Amino acid sequence: MQVGEGTIHGIELDVSGQLCALISCPARLVPAPGQYVLANNVLDDMQRLMSPLFLLRRTTNGFLSAPPVPENWQLGTSLTMRGPIGSGFTSPDNIRKLALLAIGSTPSRLLPIPELFKVGEVAKTLFTDVGLTSLPIEIEVHPLAAFSEFHSWADLILVDIPVQMLPGLTDLVGVRSLNELTGESQVLLTTDMPCGAIADCGACAVKTRNGWKLVCKDGPVFKLLDLEL
Repeated sequence: MQVGEGTIHGIELDVSGQLCALISCPARLVPAPGQYVLANNVLDDMQRLMSPLFLLRRTTNGFLSAPPVPENWQLGTSLTMRGPIGSGFTSPDNIRKLALLAIGSTPSRLLPIPELFKVGEVAKTLFTDVGLTSLPIEIEVHPLAAFSEFHSWADLILVDIPVQMLPGLTDLVGVRSLNELTGESQVLLTTDMPCGAIADCGACAVKTRNGWKLVCKDGPVFKLLDLEL
């Protein structure tokens, strides 16, 4: 884990119309897809907790962070940063058909996933009910309800979901059991992470088949079948 400084040198909107921060920082602080870094405004004494930032797109001198970002972050804001933290997505060999399920408020944390695939052609399909203003042309998009027709098609299924919605996941994607998912499945859990993997406070604990795990440290990406819904 690294500590350093960054600067916001741009504010953009993502494909769902939410604010993203364009951050210049050392390359060692740029998270991999699914990992996060913690950051706060150097001059904001009211920001007690650091904000987790996920990768949307790498840039030549840093990265574009996926939503959300604090509303008071502006062009020129100086940041203290710590990370990258946690486990990100992994890419098994010989993946040809990729399903992305965005169940939270934005699909942006899933959009850097194609960076994992350096060789060959990978068909990419996004399933989401989030209203989109744009999307990379190589990604096909369908509503979440359509996933039940595609789940046996995908070699790899990657999910982004808030922890509190996990118990209803099977209903949301239209399957009776997670065992119906024949491809490898990984899930990025989003939740409050107040200690940022330092204090083991337990606020982000989730139950897995191997006992309780912390999203901030053991995740935020888990194998879907390891989770107890």
